[in-house]
Amino acid sequence: MKNGPRDPVLVPEALIYNFLHMRKLAAEIIDETNDLSYIEESTNSLAFGENFNLSTEVRNYEKRLIKHALKLSQGNQTKATKILGIKLTTLNTKIKVNKILTDRS
Repeated sequence: MKNGPRDPVLVPEALIYNFLHMRKLAAEIIDETNDLSYIEESTNSLAFGENFNLSTEVRNYEKRLIKHALKLSQGNQTKATKILGIKLTTLNTKIKVNKILTDRS
């Protein structure tokens, strides 16, 4: 036996596809974790000072939820409505009123 370079190992395409798919899923999990920690941090650090406005806080939270649902549904508004438990017309109104950018904007 020689102690030279080994022959290249042929990797089946399915294995490469699975690896790339798992890497994409891992990145999505990291993104989701970052989103969740942001929500947790924002609720733990509410400042009830003289500038606190409940309506503004609720609107901002709703915007984050809508953006998150759109991200999870890859911009598909029908799927986002199922995540949020609202009607499509309601989602469209909230997107327009809150000036939320979508793939269609």
